[in-house]
Amino acid sequence: MFLHHWNLLVDCFIWMLRYDAQLLSTQEWKDILEGLVTVRGHPNSRTYKRGARLEERLRPALTACNIASIEGVLPVAPELCPEFSVVETHEIVWQVAETGFCFEFAPWTDGRRARSGWINQLGWAAEKLEDRHLYAQQTARLMLGWKTKTHQPTILERANLSAQWTVVQMESLKHAVCRYYTQVFWEFFGRAAVVPLCLEHDLGKEEGEL
Repeated sequence: MFLHHWNLLVDCFIWMLRYDAQLLSTQEWKDILEGLVTVRGHPNSRTYKRGARLEERLRPALTACNIASIEGVLPVAPELCPEFSVVETHEIVWQVAETGFCFEFAPWTDGRRARSGWINQLGWAAEKLEDRHLYAQQTARLMLGWKTKTHQPTILERANLSAQWTVVQMESLKHAVCRYYTQVFWEFFGRAAVVPLCLEHDLGKEEGEL
């Protein structure tokens, strides 16, 4: 059921990332995957108010995706949901993880032009290293202003230089940014961060790291 609901609404999330990239709460993601995206319950209840906020939040995206109404459509009855293979399930789970990463990261990016890049070039999830490198540089510049207990990789400073990057250097920056991001995320939130599938993260621990 969760997988089917995601497939029905995924175009809306892509639209939201480009035009309305505000964070969704854990409860909102849970409601979305359960198909609880319209008002329900007593008008004075928290459930009703949460449903109303979520419906209002999704409305522009639904309209842009030519979805006239979801009233009575979601949630889909379990017996009407299609079956998914193991491979399809893995692909959808990664889609959910990568979209969650983009929603979390979008507020840190530099303006709407950068946010639109998540869609046009897939950003951090792009297959080509050269495409991901543009986002690695931008991320590194943002990270230079972070105040953290975690040691900041020195290679981040190179992102401010207008120099040519070799493949080895691009790989080094990508690994450094990913490693630093996941470590700082743990430092602040106490849980593992989600990063796109195309990123690699060395799980080896360095001195002073969790």
